[in-house]
Order: sequence, then structure tokens, then C-alpha cells
Amino acid sequence: MKIGICRNMKECLEGYPHKADYVEISAMDILGAQKEIYPEFKKAVDKGAIITYSCNGLFPGDVRLTGDVNWDTVKAYCDETFYKLAEVNIHMLVFGSGKAKHVPDGFDRQKAWDQLYKLGALLSDTAKQYGQTVVVEPLSYSEVNIVNTVDEAAEYARHV
Repeated sequence: MKIGICRNMKECLEGYPHKADYVEISAMDILGAQKEIYPEFKKAVDKGAIITYSCNGLFPGDVRLTGDVNWDTVKAYCDETFYKLAEVNIHMLVFGSGKAKHVPDGFDRQKAWDQLYKLGALLSDTAKQYGQTVVVEPLSYSEVNIVNTVDEAAEYARHV
């Protein structure tokens, strides 16, 4: 068994968690809040000073995945993010992303599921290019209003 710890890139650069086998970072850090330190983080990973394996926070809330979805934006985000994740040896991508996939009030639930299925195909195709695996994380009802149970996550994965 391997033990991982969730840290952002800055925390890793300030001191790698020596008691963990690897670090799990937020994918949103790479293109978002901490993108300016990505080159330094990548150098540390390349040298073996930081061991990565997985990421969380796959999508930021402003990249809509249900409701009014801009598929060109979603695809461009996946292409750039998955590439950068692969550059730092991240092979397990955790898809929870509650704010991004939250179904807007009054939006047709079946259409939302259909959008998530379309997204799943895109995630699968993009991840395959980089030898990555996307795992579905059910989130609590207080975080999001779709994919809340293990059964729903399993059914989603089967459908994709």
C-alpha cells in the first residue's frame, strides 16, 4: 500500500511530505492559482525531489459541465490540463468537481446526465492519450446535486 497526501504545488516546494509515498495535487493549481510556479514544480518532479501520482480538483467551477456547456472550452481545458498533468507524472485523475458539474435549477436532469456522459467520453479519450485514468468521485449532497452515491458513480462509469 502507498500513502499519499494532498498538497498544493507551493506547499510541496516548501517541503515535501517525507512520510508520504507521493503527493496528490489539485489540477486547478496547474492552470489556475499557482500556474506561475508550475515550471519550478515540474523541475522538482523531474529531479525526483517530489513524487506525484494523482490529482484532485479536476475542473474549476467556472468551466461548466452541465447546463450551459461550452464544449470547445471544456475540450481545450482538458487538452492543456491533462498534458500538464502528464508532464509531472500524474496518472490518476479524480473527477469530483462539484461546482463545475452542479445541475442548474430547472435544468432537465436527463439532459444533465447526457452531458456528463458526453464529458466522460471526452475525459476517457483525452486521458488515454497520456496513459492516465480518470476516477469518478461521488460527492455529498451538500456539495453537488448529481453523482452523489457510489451506485451513481459506478453507473456513470459503466455508461461511459
